[in-house]
Amino acid sequence: MIGLPLRYYCSVSSATFSPADFQALEGADVTVTVGGAAFPADGQAGSIEPELGGLVKDASGLAQVVIPPNGVSQSATIDIAPEPMDFSHQLALDALKRQNLASLGAGRDIVMTSSGTLNSAILVLPFDPSLLPAGRDTSHVRVAYFNTTTNSWEVQADAVVWANTVQTQVRHFSIYAPVSMLPSSVAGLRECMVYPNPALRSQNPVVRAFLGVVDSVEVTVFDVSGRLVHSGAVSGAPTGILNGNYYYDYAWTGPKASGVYFAVVHGKTADNTLVRARARFAVIK
Repeated sequence: MIGLPLRYYCSVSSATFSPADFQALEGADVTVTVGGAAFPADGQAGSIEPELGGLVKDASGLAQVVIPPNGVSQSATIDIAPEPMDFSHQLALDALKRQNLASLGAGRDIVMTSSGTLNSAILVLPFDPSLLPAGRDTSHVRVAYFNTTTNSWEVQADAVVWANTVQTQVRHFSIYAPVSMLPSSVAGLRECMVYPNPALRSQNPVVRAFLGVVDSVEVTVFDVSGRLVHSGAVSGAPTGILNGNYYYDYAWTGPKASGVYFAVVHGKTADNTLVRARARFAVIK
C-alpha cells in the first residue's frame, strides 16, 4: 500500500528546509548534508536531487509529486501545471464516457526536465467528493492518465484516498486526473425485482430492473389470468447504481386491486438491442 505524502528534510548551515521550500532559495548554490555526507544542490523551484528525493507542489499546494531517494537517476526539475490549453477536452470527455469513467476534478500536466529517467514517484491529486456519481464512494476513486496516442484514459491499478486526495505510484509523467470507476454500461439483464413485495395497503410497488444502460424501459403489468392491467415507460439516464450495477425504477401508481401480478420489462437501446426481464409480486389491500 502506498503511504501518505512524505516530506524529506535537509540540513544546511543556515536553515532547515524541505525540497518544496527551494523556491525561497532559487538561484542559490547550497550543500545538503544527510547522515554526515554532503551533496551539492541548487535552489530551484521543483528541484530534485537523486540522493535526496523530495516533494513538489502545484500553485494551489493540493497536487503533489513525491520523489523517494533515487526515484530519479539524475538531477531533475518537476513542474505541476494545469491541463494545457491545446489539450483535447472533447476527446478526453468522449473517452471517459466510452470507458465508464466519471471525472472528479481538473487534471494536472506533470513535466520532468532531466537528462536522467524517472524510476518511481507518488502522485497526489485532489478530487471533489461532490462529483462522485450516485451509488459510488471513495473506494471507486482512481488516478488515470490520458494517452494522447490512443485517445484513452489509462487507470492506475492502485490508489489510496486520504482527506479528499487520491494518490498512486507512477513511473512516468503525463496528464493525470482523478476519476471514478463506473459500472459496465453494456445492455443486458443482471436482475429484476419488485419492492415492496407484497405491497401493502397504500404502498406502490416499484419495478427495479438492472439492465446496464438502455435508452428506454417499457413496463407492462399482467394479472394471473394474463390480462393487461397497467403499462408505463421510463427514459433517460439510469435511476442509480446499486451493488455495482445500473438500475431503472418504475413505480406503479394509481388504483390497483389485491392479487398476484407479473411485471414484464423491455429495455431498448439505440441500436435496437432488446433486454427482457420479468418479476412476480403481490398487492394486498
